[in-house]
Amino acid sequence: MSDCELFFQCNQKWEELKLTKNLLKRYCHKCQKEVVKCDSVMMLDDCIRHAKCVCYDNIHIPKSRKLPKKFLGSIDFSIRHNFNKDENEN
Repeated sequence: MSDCELFFQCNQKWEELKLTKNLLKRYCHKCQKEVVKCDSVMMLDDCIRHAKCVCYDNIHIPKSRKLPKKFLGSIDFSIRHNFNKDENEN
């Protein structure tokens, strides 16, 4: 399975998503889902574990996770499982 099958990258931009009361959350009218702006790997991990749509950039992602440096979309269970595996190896 190639890396591109492990996540859905949305073509929307964070700036174009509908504002909410929470500065770290916006609403995507296209997917009709809430998107969380992750400002740390720990926050990203938590969102992925709970199958939330995420947006991130400018955070250090370990190379072993094979994720893009900048992303908006959802990450599939296969990658969420790899996050847990990474934690157990450290």
